Amino acid sequence: MATCLELFETALRGPLDFTADESDSADAVRAIWRQSTPEEFALAEQWSRSEEPRRRAVAMAVLSQFDPAGTGVFRLRCLEMAIVALDDPDPDVSSHAAWAVMHKQHEDPSRATAVLISLADHQDPDIRLAAATGLATSEEIGRAH
Repeated sequence: MATCLELFETALRGPLDFTADESDSADAVRAIWRQSTPEEFALAEQWSRSEEPRRRAVAMAVLSQFDPAGTGVFRLRCLEMAIVALDDPDPDVSSHAAWAVMHKQHEDPSRATAVLISLADHQDPDIRLAAATGLATSEEIGRAH
């Protein structure tokens, strides 16, 4: 079994599209999501502050669906880090951060909905897609209707 660091390093080496079915990097990120250990959270948090944009992008991808055994531990912190990372100058980082906000929006629906609305006309189509997907499933929007 790969160590936490080995999984992160594998994710770093591959394409940053972690939804691809046939890539070692996507497999590594999915393994981190399944495990969601405190050690992996700590490393993702550390990488989210890295000077290397690819490390920050991997961190956002990891945090987007990080949820240790469905306990909710760390989920609000994941959302908070993703919101901060939306301002990252690297488009891969901000795109993964937008998807993380979409996935973690239920931790703070009012705040996340406001953020997703602000992203709805973003210049990056992937960020717009994350915003639209999030708004389509937003508890806040659902309550308004």
